[in-house]
Amino acid sequence: MSDYNLEAEKKNKADQEKDKREHDQRISDLRKILSTPEGRRGIWNELSRAKIFIDFFSLNSFEVARFLGQRSIGLGLLADLMEAKPASFYQMYCEAISKEKGAKKEEEPNE
Repeated sequence: MSDYNLEAEKKNKADQEKDKREHDQRISDLRKILSTPEGRRGIWNELSRAKIFIDFFSLNSFEVARFLGQRSIGLGLLADLMEAKPASFYQMYCEAISKEKGAKKEEEPNE
């Protein structure tokens, strides 16, 4: 093997190790965030803003590209979330539904 190939192989391995460390740190951070109600609420809001829960159609290619970009970021966050702490997704869903029901009760007029 040439020196060039050995150097390229070492660099590639170092890059992979760096990527793994960054990924592990991101997952660890997400676990910490998901351990608090405020963190779960924030993540749920980001997933909602990324529009991962809705269908979309437009004839305007720029709108479609924008939507798909937002959705791609949200799906990446969801994938990290499911790796970090899968049960937290259901917990966030239940908390969001509970909050929604509470908001609807406040809107109803008292008779």
